[in-house]
Amino acid sequence: MIMNAEFSPKDDQERKSLSEVSEQEEEEIRAFLEATLSALCEHLVWQYEDTMRALDDSEGESDLRESIRLLREVRPHEIAPRIYVMAKEGNDALLLAILGLTEEKGSQYHAHRGEESAEDEYSAHIRSRLSQMFMNTMRASKRFGREYTKEDLAHWIDEEEKNLRNAFSFLKKQNEIISERGIDDYRLLDRILAGDYRKGDREQLKKFLDQELDQTASRIEVGIPFALRSVPRQDPEFARLVWEFIALYQMRKFVPDIIPLKDGNT
Repeated sequence: MIMNAEFSPKDDQERKSLSEVSEQEEEEIRAFLEATLSALCEHLVWQYEDTMRALDDSEGESDLRESIRLLREVRPHEIAPRIYVMAKEGNDALLLAILGLTEEKGSQYHAHRGEESAEDEYSAHIRSRLSQMFMNTMRASKRFGREYTKEDLAHWIDEEEKNLRNAFSFLKKQNEIISERGIDDYRLLDRILAGDYRKGDREQLKKFLDQELDQTASRIEVGIPFALRSVPRQDPEFARLVWEFIALYQMRKFVPDIIPLKDGNT
């Protein structure tokens, strides 16, 4: 259980790599990794089984059965040390994926058990410590340790606006219907780029980033069974998704810098 895992607090400025941590710290990280991996696999099995029950036909069922089979074969106490060794050698996408997913969606990984208070188990204390471990491991990573800034978020908004504009142009040529949500997202990004903020835009941008992060997290979850099967190999596409997740995770904290409070705007 996650509740039983502990690790030592780290100073925010410390960037100790996994190869430099003490023996005690290594044991704590590996214990935490095993606990989070166990909760993640259990949740994914439940999620895929629930999806299969909702299917009207066999479409996609074989893929779900294969994912469930792979997840049920996982022995966290055996594979967690191998994932940690991979990370020490520089292949840390899977370690960061497990920690990042659990930090972002941990309470969901207990809610399916039907417990009266999943949030009590996934307590604020545990989430704070997990967030600290995720950030320390990420910052120490040679591959994913980049510090993002508000300029990165501004550039991302510009690229997203262009992508949506191009997508709308294509859909119009195909006589396809453009969703109301897509139109709202485009208009939001367009206003931000023009500096024409409206009341509620800050909260809408936060929601947009949360949605993008959640979609990326879901795509990573789909890849988890196959990433575990491939240990110690690491799929480049899976690593790319982890990079995207980390970028969104870091950039969303700069929303207040992109849309400052002004004339009652929130």
